Amino acid sequence: MYIKKLNIENYGPIDKFEIKPSFNEDGSPVPIVLMGKNGSGKTLILAQILQALLNNKSEQYNNILEKETNQLYKVISTSYIKNNKQEGIISIDFDDNNFNYAEILSKKPQSTIDNDTFHEFTNKLRNDSDFKKNGMYEAKSGKLNYDENVCLYFPVDRYYVPGWKNNEIKSELRLEEKYVGKNLRNVICNTVQNNFESYILNTIIDKEIYDHKHFLKDNNNSFILDSNGEPRVIYIGKNNSIIDFINSIISEFKDKEYSRKRLYVSQKENRKIGIIGIKSNGDEDEIIDSFNKLSTGEYSLLSLFVAILMDYDKTINSKAFNFQDIKGIVLIDEAELNLHIDLQINVLPKLMKKFKNIQFVITTQSPFLIYGINDLYNNKCDIYDMPSGTKIENVIDLSEVKASYDAVINHSEELLKTVKETTNDIIESSNDLVVITEGKTDPIYIYKSMEKLDRFKDKKIKIIGLKTAEANKYQDEGWTALNKLGEALTVVSPPVPVVLIYDRDVIIDELLKNEYIKYSENVYKMSIPIPSHRNDSKDLCIEHYFKDREIKRKDIQGRRLYLGNEFNSNGISIKGNLMCKAIDKCGSDSLKILDGSGKTQVYDQKDETRKNLALSKKCFAENIKNDIENFNDFNFKEFNKILDIFDKIINDSRSID
Repeated sequence: MYIKKLNIENYGPIDKFEIKPSFNEDGSPVPIVLMGKNGSGKTLILAQILQALLNNKSEQYNNILEKETNQLYKVISTSYIKNNKQEGIISIDFDDNNFNYAEILSKKPQSTIDNDTFHEFTNKLRNDSDFKKNGMYEAKSGKLNYDENVCLYFPVDRYYVPGWKNNEIKSELRLEEKYVGKNLRNVICNTVQNNFESYILNTIIDKEIYDHKHFLKDNNNSFILDSNGEPRVIYIGKNNSIIDFINSIISEFKDKEYSRKRLYVSQKENRKIGIIGIKSNGDEDEIIDSFNKLSTGEYSLLSLFVAILMDYDKTINSKAFNFQDIKGIVLIDEAELNLHIDLQINVLPKLMKKFKNIQFVITTQSPFLIYGINDLYNNKCDIYDMPSGTKIENVIDLSEVKASYDAVINHSEELLKTVKETTNDIIESSNDLVVITEGKTDPIYIYKSMEKLDRFKDKKIKIIGLKTAEANKYQDEGWTALNKLGEALTVVSPPVPVVLIYDRDVIIDELLKNEYIKYSENVYKMSIPIPSHRNDSKDLCIEHYFKDREIKRKDIQGRRLYLGNEFNSNGISIKGNLMCKAIDKCGSDSLKILDGSGKTQVYDQKDETRKNLALSKKCFAENIKNDIENFNDFNFKEFNKILDIFDKIINDSRSID
């Protein structure tokens, strides 16, 4: 039982798109992933699939758990027609036309009929009095095989109730008396956590009672004993297969100390199901004595995939159990809920792949989950961007997602702590824009340029320089440090736009060729644009926004900044007896700033004391900031190039909202 085609036009936020699910050469389905922001129509699509399934199910059984007879799961209304459109359609084909379902909505029913908008249905609409009156029509034909297929829906309202849900629906799981014409399997799984532990316990008990016991013997036909002196036994049967499969699920919950894990049942006093970890040498430890001690994410994943086993178990009467035989449709809304990104990337996709013949249709907003699924399935999955419905062939910039993942998983705890500290004012503030620069002096120039050029008086701009007090304990600087913070910010997901500014010595062509790039949601990167009085040079830093005669201004002590092109390749000044040992920064083509730090000290060869004549960048910037004499008339006109990009980034972020 699989979806073979889904077509949507003018429904909710969706204009038009079609899903034609892909299948592997052996006929097994590939996952369908609907990605997009809130309000992009992902949940509505799952609700529509469920509507079709339950309509068909209610026609096959006199009574089903999910709803009363003739009751709809999802409220049908012309209000779901896309804004500025008059009519819409949703149609779904299952199993090569074994079952077809369509829902047609129109604000002007007679016009829809007269215009023959939905040609296939026009005659039916013309003869349907309810459609002419209300503008709503359901068409369905065929039959699905529920008795041999898993069919489950994990709604987002396992945590809250969506607006489209019919409040009269029955979705709780409970024991029911079995009789002819009543189906005891519930498609809707929002309270499965209440049942899966008892299911596991009953399966363990049934294994002991009903599965075949095989006692192990050695070559002398003697029983092989365990560490307690009891004969070792293996079980052959359906229940043992289920327990083995559950053990394979919990073994995916990573723990470096243990190679695998298994279930165990405690004594009957306060009986609970726990988990034992098995080391590579065979030693065993009790990890937890109750499922309640699993993390929320692990508990959610375990309950979800055990629910699939529970539903399949109800479809088979034989004593055999082969999880490769589990077929059907499983819908999961916002699959990443409660999952740490490690579970999203490394665990959920693996658990999905265990059920190779299940057609998973999931929605997500998480690039980490998309990365994990796409990577594990070797790009063989159907990923759609909502609400456009565009099938993503190149998924996303996987390198960006992987870098973000590495920033959280592989970077040091100290870096993560620092990232949190650095971004506290970002998250808590009402800034229009947050700017993070490579070094300590850049914020001084940018703030001063805003003052001198009378820019952004109506906006709140916060500028943080690496290795400054505002950057808290993060005392690294330079473009590689800025890269690390950029990776981490993709995880923090700042609510206000953040732009990272690089000097032009960055070895990232994309930054050098574009005004700015959007790195992730609300995170932007840019390199400083080239001032009109400079040639294209990768040596440019923010001081080069001033002209050479300004850069060379002397302070009251006669110190100044020097440029590399004032010295030859041997570090000897062209016009005098000055010397600089930083010969890698010297030469006729070099615009690098020599500010007296490290080897960039400048001194007179005749001065035996070798007094440093170079002014530090910090002092140069402070002189400009404080309008010190000889530093109070600098021209900031070129800084408009930077400030103009800030404006564009602010507008870009607001247009997304």
